[in-house]
Amino acid sequence: AENLPNYIFSLINNSHTFCGRAAALVGYGDCGAGVLKTLYGCCEVNFKEKVMSVIGMDIGYSNLKIAYGDKGGGPVLVNRPAGAAPSDHIGQRIMGDDDAVRVLVNGREFAAAISHDRIENWARELHKDYTTTDSYRALFYSGLLLSGLSEIDKVVTGLPTSQYFDANLRARLVETMKGEHQVTPCRKVVVKDVKVVPQPLGGFVDYLHGLGDPSQVEDASVLVVDPGFFSVDWVLVVNGEFKRASSGTSLDAASVILDETAALISRDHGGNPGR
Repeated sequence: AENLPNYIFSLINNSHTFCGRAAALVGYGDCGAGVLKTLYGCCEVNFKEKVMSVIGMDIGYSNLKIAYGDKGGGPVLVNRPAGAAPSDHIGQRIMGDDDAVRVLVNGREFAAAISHDRIENWARELHKDYTTTDSYRALFYSGLLLSGLSEIDKVVTGLPTSQYFDANLRARLVETMKGEHQVTPCRKVVVKDVKVVPQPLGGFVDYLHGLGDPSQVEDASVLVVDPGFFSVDWVLVVNGEFKRASSGTSLDAASVILDETAALISRDHGGNPGR
């Protein structure tokens, strides 16, 4: 088990001492003392010394979600579809605006943050090595572009719970995201640091943020369940500790339900409705 308050505070990992909530998980670059006082007491922070730019980024199998913010304000939340493929595999729009985010991945232009039904002849990634694919990198680059930042102190992202327990997978993801990225032919973005957390933990911290008195759950047992397209993940928090042995992942998720539904429809009515 890990002591959750210390675990959360370590996500920031900078020169200041934070007695409040970890801003990184919800994308606050600079929360201000008012927000920090909402969890686990108060603190004195001199934000004039350095304003951290922090992005929370959830690159899922169905949606790309990012959160970032400016000093003194709330977070900007962005939710886009998680489709990504080389531009020559995208149907050409004849009606409406093209809202694809164009990025450069290994010298090839990708259209990212689009609906999966716009993609032609490019397999949808649905496996545990998703984070190593060009589509995942394209979504990561599109998240950086959507933030509008050129230099980012910390990116906080998540992995399915069972993958989070694999230190090699965490290290590989940090290596993928950290450093200088040529996201377009004329645009570079620098990421100085990366923190990886179990995906459901972000939901728990957001729940704490909405409580009038977060101390009411310090001695509670809280189960957080994150039902996703590829996996269903859960974490158990007991007395402020993250219980690894009682946290995990199941692959019987939304994609399995949709596949079985499509098979039943096909059996009764013919055709192939797909997902």
